[in-house]
Amino acid sequence: MNDKKPNNIFSFTELAKSFATGCTAGSAVAAMTFPLEGLKKRIQGGEFTSKGFAKVPEFWNKWRSGNIKLYGPGLGIFMAHVGPASAAQFMVKAVLADYYKSGVPAWQTGVAAMTSGIVGAATAATIVECTVRRQQIWSQEANKPVDARAALGRMIKQYGWRSPWDGFAGIALRDGVFTGCMLWATPEAMKYAKANYGAAYEQPASLVVSTMGAVVTHPADTLATRIQQDRSLSYMRATKEIIKTAGVSGLWHGVSMRILLFAMYSQAIPKARDVVENRVGALLASQSLFSRDTCKIDADGKGLFNGDYSMVRPPIR
Repeated sequence: MNDKKPNNIFSFTELAKSFATGCTAGSAVAAMTFPLEGLKKRIQGGEFTSKGFAKVPEFWNKWRSGNIKLYGPGLGIFMAHVGPASAAQFMVKAVLADYYKSGVPAWQTGVAAMTSGIVGAATAATIVECTVRRQQIWSQEANKPVDARAALGRMIKQYGWRSPWDGFAGIALRDGVFTGCMLWATPEAMKYAKANYGAAYEQPASLVVSTMGAVVTHPADTLATRIQQDRSLSYMRATKEIIKTAGVSGLWHGVSMRILLFAMYSQAIPKARDVVENRVGALLASQSLFSRDTCKIDADGKGLFNGDYSMVRPPIR
């Protein structure tokens, strides 16, 4: 039996709508989580000398003295990266979900999710994170903000055109696992927990998957950050240097920040996208730009993220 079905998901309107709502949601969550991302990079880069919870007063002193700004260099380019990257990941999931009647095969969903993360690492994530780290370093050295364009230009001029992709292997591994968790493992774990143990176990299941994903991939993220900071290092040399100076646990410096980011992205971006999409769809429906059939929701009251491409709630009067 053929489980494929034709649909209009490939139309320009549907793709544009999916991209716009994904960008909006991703950028909004990126803005909220940027302080955690910036702090994680600084911890991984060795800017903090304290260990464990002793980093808290050290951070407080640096923040009060003005050495660290929660919304410092890199915010704009970080938002510009996370938004389109999130949209692209959702669009991959959307096309697959629309292509099959009886549900996308689990292995195909997982592979597609991980592939979208790796492609995102090659096209945007690595470049953005190299630029953000250089902004942090050069802004601190110059004692004044360095914008993203200047940092990227200086990096290419000083280190060559391949320098924006420093640490790509680590970022690709990290993002492949992350998108696999966000678009496949986390929803599947929540579905399983709800079906077998009840709705109360959905969020704990999500937290377990997020924690495992963050812990497993964090050494790759740490090594990529070190290589972006010091281009003379290989992955092997960076590993040896970290272990020599901070022990094996040094590979997991900043992991608490990453667990928080992992959990927030896995939960916040899909939910924010559903909210944005429902509001946009309601507005379009109220303006009669879409038919009544196009602007309905499924029986569970779920939108596009859950596979219903009619997508939106009726307009609120």
